[in-house]
Amino acid sequence: MYSREITTPKLSAIIPVRWSRLVHSIFGVITFFHILCYDIIMVIDLYSFQQAINRLREALERHEEEPEDLFVQDSVVQRFEYTYELAYKTLKRFLEATAASAAEIDAMSFQNLIRTGNESGLLKSSAATWLDYRDKRNMTSHTYDNAKALEVIAVAPLFLEESEYLLSELERRNGK
Repeated sequence: MYSREITTPKLSAIIPVRWSRLVHSIFGVITFFHILCYDIIMVIDLYSFQQAINRLREALERHEEEPEDLFVQDSVVQRFEYTYELAYKTLKRFLEATAASAAEIDAMSFQNLIRTGNESGLLKSSAATWLDYRDKRNMTSHTYDNAKALEVIAVAPLFLEESEYLLSELERRNGK
């Protein structure tokens, strides 16, 4: 009765016409078939991450000019904190979007997520380095101590390089 098959090569062996009609009526005319039939390039928004990197770079440049200025030091620390948060969240979002199972990525521990990012070539540094960045971020987010702030400022240039590398890899893979 349903002798005609879908002409799209990837679906013709999987979904007979009767199912395609059901799918059309439930999900709309094209959306479902594009997801199943074609390699969809996942595009994630990198604008906020890019802006955070720019702000951290500006703060570090200003810190080179005025290393004793407490306002500038505070700026570097604050910008490090939110750039770190955006780096982690953007990495996670990208891995979820490109993984076979987003739920698997979502359930990963911090170390496993960083290891996956590293294995994917998205990160320059090891998981141990990222653990250090996380420790520095956590150390300053709960209490403020000038000695701790100086520790963060010391790693901020390395983190900036790491973030720029991550951004360039994400842009390259994000269809840009």
